[in-house]
Amino acid sequence: MQPTDTTTAATVQTASMTVVSGWAPPAVSIPKNPEYREKLGPYADLLLRGGVTPYGSEEHVLYIVSCIESAGFSVTLDPSGHAIEAAPGAQVDQFRQVQAACEQAAIDSGLVAAPTSASKEFLAAQYQAMLITYQCLIDRGYPTSEPPSEQAYVDRAVSWHPYEVLSGPDYEAAEQVCPWDLTTLFEQMAAVGQTP
Repeated sequence: MQPTDTTTAATVQTASMTVVSGWAPPAVSIPKNPEYREKLGPYADLLLRGGVTPYGSEEHVLYIVSCIESAGFSVTLDPSGHAIEAAPGAQVDQFRQVQAACEQAAIDSGLVAAPTSASKEFLAAQYQAMLITYQCLIDRGYPTSEPPSEQAYVDRAVSWHPYEVLSGPDYEAAEQVCPWDLTTLFEQMAAVGQTP
């Protein structure tokens, strides 16, 4: 890690992990009215599972980034805004420990629920959402792989994603017109009266 002016390289043991001395995850600001529950309708409990915002939502990612940066790390996001990486030259082990502490703070605050294994009900809803993305890709001429049956997807948790054959510029262009994030898709499904 490359400490900033306000962070020292000394470490201290906290909650079973070593983190930057004098550092603790900053308080989590819970959005007063994120409107997810209303927009997600019948899908809210499947996606939120007790959290205020979905795991991986913009609010969640922004908190994690600011939390990691508060420990003195520079952070980069991938183009989708979901994958968080340490800047080159950072001490990766310490970065991951700080990231884990930040994730735990987001969970403990109620901002997001802890990740869990997907239920069959969730997998069935996810499958229906991925079919929307699949059809969007087909309609716009993008290559995609054939979906498995819903039964196979749910019973065996078959790993399939409509974007799995896309890469580079095609992926980025398709992402602009065919969303694949579950929050957006579940909101669309709820808006047309679809239920899990």
